[in-house]
Amino acid sequence: MKVLIIGSGVAGSEAGTYLGHHATEPLEVVEVECEPGRRFGGWAFQSFPDTETTNLALRKMYLGRDPEEISRWFDDPEVRASWPEAYREVRFSVDRPVPRALVQRYIEWRRSQVHNPLVTYSHVSGEAMRVRQRCHDAVSVELRSGRVLEADALIMASGSIAVKVPPYLEAWRDHERVVIDPLVLEGHQRRQSIPPDARVLILGTGLTGEEQANILYRRGHEALTLLSRNGHRHYTYDQDQHNQPLSLDHAPDLMHAETPEEFDQGLSDFYTRFLTQGHSREDILAALRPLWGDVRANLGGCYQTAQVLRRFRRSLAVNSIGVSHEVAAQLEQAEADGALRVVRGHIHDITEDRGSFHVKYDPDGPDSGEELRTLEVDWIVNAVGRNIIRHPIWEGLLRDGLAKKHAGIGVRVSEDGQLMDADGDASDVIWVVGMARAGDHALRHGFLGNTAFNVPQVREHLYDTMDAMLGRPCPTHTNRLEEVLFKITHHGRDARLVHGDETPLIWAVSEGYSEIALALVEAGASLDARNSRGNTALIRAACEGRLALARALVSAGADLDVQNEDGYTAVILARRRGHSHIVEFLLEAGAQTHHTTRWGTSFTDPGSSPKSPLLGPRDEHLEADILHTLGA
Repeated sequence: MKVLIIGSGVAGSEAGTYLGHHATEPLEVVEVECEPGRRFGGWAFQSFPDTETTNLALRKMYLGRDPEEISRWFDDPEVRASWPEAYREVRFSVDRPVPRALVQRYIEWRRSQVHNPLVTYSHVSGEAMRVRQRCHDAVSVELRSGRVLEADALIMASGSIAVKVPPYLEAWRDHERVVIDPLVLEGHQRRQSIPPDARVLILGTGLTGEEQANILYRRGHEALTLLSRNGHRHYTYDQDQHNQPLSLDHAPDLMHAETPEEFDQGLSDFYTRFLTQGHSREDILAALRPLWGDVRANLGGCYQTAQVLRRFRRSLAVNSIGVSHEVAAQLEQAEADGALRVVRGHIHDITEDRGSFHVKYDPDGPDSGEELRTLEVDWIVNAVGRNIIRHPIWEGLLRDGLAKKHAGIGVRVSEDGQLMDADGDASDVIWVVGMARAGDHALRHGFLGNTAFNVPQVREHLYDTMDAMLGRPCPTHTNRLEEVLFKITHHGRDARLVHGDETPLIWAVSEGYSEIALALVEAGASLDARNSRGNTALIRAACEGRLALARALVSAGADLDVQNEDGYTAVILARRRGHSHIVEFLLEAGAQTHHTTRWGTSFTDPGSSPKSPLLGPRDEHLEADILHTLGA
């Protein structure tokens, strides 16, 4: 089988890696990327300075099925020896944003771990322009050079590939003092040629705009202007962010707002309320997503909701994605130094006179009737963002009826990730992963998700799509027991379950499946694996008062003193829950009592939160099947 992958960013590279690990028949993987420097990371990780970070904490950037892998990689001395010198002695906690330069290395390292003699890789540099599906089992891709690549299957992993160019900037695309796309090599080189004393206008106050301002400020520029229509700025990502899951009983009033102003005020009040309680912005957005379905239904479906949300999308975007702490600190200093100013306004037009650009803008909107103001600058850097599926290859798929747009962005796909054509039929040979799935993500999460479409969400659908492509079983489970049986059978004893990102051992201990838990320990399951809240199996045993399981875990070598995301250890939680028998056992086993939680509680003053033990539903046949699979 020959597979073409268009785009070798995070999604495309990981798709190829996953296929390499799991192919059971001969497989030729051909990866197509327009620029070699974009391999293993795409435009998001190709040309940023070593010091710039992603917007996601280390623990969320993992790829594959093992969340601990990326931490082990970051701590590996041999790996560190190959890093830029500035990072070799730096220690990264799981809650710190990670440098972009290292993300690309991590993705490339994952590919190096593929040792499947059935799989071969090759790379083609070129811009894919046209897809033709010749029959139900063959597809071809034409490159800009005229070269045609043929294959048995195609993975479209290139969604965010076209830079947005505002209408007022179209006439200046080729001007030598205009940087149209600072995230490609040509744009990077042109930006590097800007003289330090030049007056520079950066269009857009989003993540890209702030990053460009930071790069130029650090190079010594002292006349920088950031301009956007509404002046929205992203929040600052905490240096050591901790997440505390939030659950809401009903949709807040802001979700029924009728004007952007009402929505902004409601959103501000809503975020302030929960931020002061210790939740992160990620926690808050995650809590809103499930409730949006009710609002969507009241509005008549996803498309109607999309129309409403277009008025509010900027507010949602800036509250769902944060700028890195390092960048924010630099920009704050730049403003204090007078090297940077931030301007709000709608650009009317741009002219050139005697070597300078004259940018006319209205600070109150395009139809305010107010007198236009003028900015005089020497250089312009375009940072208004990127478009999804706006490129000839996607336009051709839509024009030829091989694809159909979804919710205003992205394309429609089947449950398995196959591209849906204009008639709603799933392709047998074209599959979609990554940013082009933003519309699919919108449908499943009420359109809120696409404002923060990132690595965790890419990972969420990528592996299931690749399993379906390989013909590996990937059923919909009716309960947790079915899911556990499937995951252990096909992915091993340390597979990750959908809910809580926990292992079967953590699940079994939490929900009281003692026989299964003991069988997993006996089978060598990871004792100190953590779920999405940082809890290990021993912490869960302490919470639920399961002494026999706690004894078994400790006897097998479980770490007594792991702290979860809130800083709780097993012994603190056992005392907090009133499980004195667990407390006594853990202390005898050597548990430490000096730890303090993020809330200031400790072993000596843990507070009190007694709860009834959690018990999962029973099914003797499924439980027996799980035990049999484990060899018990």
